[in-house]
This record gives sequence, structure tokens and C-alpha cells, in this order.
Amino acid sequence: MKRASIISVTICAAFLLATLFRAASQEASALSKPSGDGPVFEYASVRFMEERTSIVWPDGSVENVLVLGGKRKFDNGSEKYPKGSDYRVYWLTVSMNIMGKRGFQLAHMDGTDVVMKRQVK
Repeated sequence: MKRASIISVTICAAFLLATLFRAASQEASALSKPSGDGPVFEYASVRFMEERTSIVWPDGSVENVLVLGGKRKFDNGSEKYPKGSDYRVYWLTVSMNIMGKRGFQLAHMDGTDVVMKRQVK
């Protein structure tokens, strides 16, 4: 009778240990591998640099905002923009509208830097 109890307890303990190790192993493998199920984003950025303000697209190409906006010359403040704003905000807004038309949404803005993203998967 004692022998049967010892064997039963040993089998139960072995089963519990095997279950715990299996769960820990699955959790560790899930943490080590990035999930391929989540969304994938690509990013574009712009930094205000007056007439050199350009958008860097996800493929690495760079386009000048003045050219994309249909202007050839930076008028350094003589553009028509809303009262109370400045030309930096004006040109960053123009840049964001250009990127928004291509499906990008604001991801981060800090001073003269804007980062936009769009979901590709």
C-alpha cells in the first residue's frame, strides 16, 4: 500500500513538472520570436529646413516639399498662411498633407521633426 502511494505521488509530480516545463518552454519561445501576425508599418519623415525641407520616403528617396507643393522658391514668410501661425508650421502642415494623401498618419512630432506611418500589412 505504501509502495502504491509513493508510485502515485511520483507519477503526479512527474506529470506536474512536465506540464510546467512545457508551458515555460512555450512562453519562452513565444517571447523570443516576434509574432508575424501583427500589423507592419512603414515610415516617412520630414524636418523643417526652410527651402531644403524634404520628405524622406520609406524606400529612402528624398523629395523637396517646395517641389511637391508646386512652388520653386521659398518666400521666407510672405506665403499666405493663417494669422497666428508661422511659416515653419505652414510648411510642416503642407508636408503632412502630402504624406496624408499617400496614406500616412501622424506617428510622432517633435519641434521641427515629423514622423508619419502607414500600415502595409
